[in-house]
Amino acid sequence: MPLSQQEIHPRSLERAYQREISSFIADRAIARLWAKDLTLWPEPAASKKMDIANLNWLDLPQQMHEYMLRVMARADALEKQGFETLVFVGMGASNLAADTIQRVSAAKRWRRFFVQDSIDPDSIAKLDSTLDLPATLFVFATKSGKLIETHALLLHFLGRLRELGIAQPGRHFIAVTEKGSYLSKIATEYRFHDAFFDPPGIGGRFSSLIHFDLLLSAIGRSDPGLLSASGIAMQKSCGAGSAPQDNPALTLAALLSAGAREGLDRLFLVSPPSLASVTRSLADLIGSSTGKDRRGIVPILGEIPWERERPCHGCLVATLSLRGEMDDQVKKLAGIFVEKNMPTVSIQMDGPEALGAELFKWQLATVLACSRLGVNPFDQPDAQRSRQAAQRRLQDIVTRSEFSLPTIRISDSGVDLRAETSTRQEISTRNLPEAFRTFLELRRPDGYLAVMSFLEETPEVAELLLALRTQLESHIGIPVQLSFGPRYLHSLGQVYKGGPAKGLFVILTAQPERDIPVPGAGYTFGQLQTVLAAGDFEVLYQRNDQVLWLHLTGGAAQGLSQLQVAFGPALAHLRQTAQTT
Repeated sequence: MPLSQQEIHPRSLERAYQREISSFIADRAIARLWAKDLTLWPEPAASKKMDIANLNWLDLPQQMHEYMLRVMARADALEKQGFETLVFVGMGASNLAADTIQRVSAAKRWRRFFVQDSIDPDSIAKLDSTLDLPATLFVFATKSGKLIETHALLLHFLGRLRELGIAQPGRHFIAVTEKGSYLSKIATEYRFHDAFFDPPGIGGRFSSLIHFDLLLSAIGRSDPGLLSASGIAMQKSCGAGSAPQDNPALTLAALLSAGAREGLDRLFLVSPPSLASVTRSLADLIGSSTGKDRRGIVPILGEIPWERERPCHGCLVATLSLRGEMDDQVKKLAGIFVEKNMPTVSIQMDGPEALGAELFKWQLATVLACSRLGVNPFDQPDAQRSRQAAQRRLQDIVTRSEFSLPTIRISDSGVDLRAETSTRQEISTRNLPEAFRTFLELRRPDGYLAVMSFLEETPEVAELLLALRTQLESHIGIPVQLSFGPRYLHSLGQVYKGGPAKGLFVILTAQPERDIPVPGAGYTFGQLQTVLAAGDFEVLYQRNDQVLWLHLTGGAAQGLSQLQVAFGPALAHLRQTAQTT
């Protein structure tokens, strides 16, 4: 079975890379991993012991074939029952798999296929207006079923079906979860069409074989036998019987750990648009697994074609591509990185059927790298604190019909700026341009700027955010990461708060055109989105990270245009200062 073609060029990291390979060999890391030896990693910070079930995903290649056949049989039956539209709802790795299948799979069962991972009221209203609900099937994918965003969307779509007088609205839903979870109980109570149970104990970011291969077979009509064989072949290639220099997981782990230990702890993940959700999955895996105790690897997302001006000095680079897709651009990109003498890994896959196996390899490489970095890959304590802070504010809404937000420090040109603790002490509050100038002066040359956007992800908003990224990167000399909330909370949220203390953070929210109540909850989707943003803001400033919260009072598109204008004088000043020093 042909596997992905992987080429590693350590370049400036050559000595560190060879050192890491030797350390893995001396530690018998590969043999211990496959033996499920938990002593490879430190115990979690919390009092509970590590569970051997954290490594159950190692056995997935042998388990997936039967699971895929069962799901394909159900998909065949559903195709004959009048459902024409599929809406896949998830917030973590599963929705990224669904989005990838939507982009790369030519043969699909469904006439229309949507991925919903936003709770923005405008986004929900737009989806509502496009659906023929009686002919729509909703797939809700969440391990626990207790995730408040997906639960709110479930209540919303159940309510919409009831409004139409549909007698058994639960027949329009399928649950993908674990046995005994809250979602499985809801599926029974509301008589869902079906429920599929993942093997127990496997975290979302270690479920790539489940998510990608299952959806490729069920939705994309890929051959389960081929998918299963691909996973097993990768498992064998990365096993203890493979020579260290030929083991793709070990060599990839050596590059990742060498970079992190030598200060190259920002990793550009670059792909063509069709694989954008695959690189987001890798960002989730690497960031959430390594980003603890102010250590780890910060993933930065990039695109092919590559903008030569993107600041990437002092970074690692991984490029992923499909054979025959943008081959000339991939070759051109490799030349740029040779010219810059950057450590790189280049991976080319024959087709989408290799995606699950490729991500399985990255899972192996990531947990191996964590063993060298001295972090536990299976928890994410800092992301959990953000959700707890949001939950406290939600409770205030439910019990008192109100909640407090941090003080607005500047209100100007349709932008409300909030800043607390160390950021409040460091920045100017005379006006927006001065606030932005003094904020950007806090950047580190080996750092990054993360823009976390709780906005409706329309083409116009995406274009404006990209323009803002280009504007910022051309002046400040560090990468700018664009992240959409609330989904980034389940992926990059951990590394932002627990990873290397090198980031500047800007949270964006906007006034929606309309708001939508969550049925029976006592709050609206707009309020839910606001408290999730506020929870992340709170945890970031309490950790003394440099963070601004910008609320766009005139809406997303208008507000982003105003931001570009407000950043202009600040960036011009920074460039002038750089030229005179």
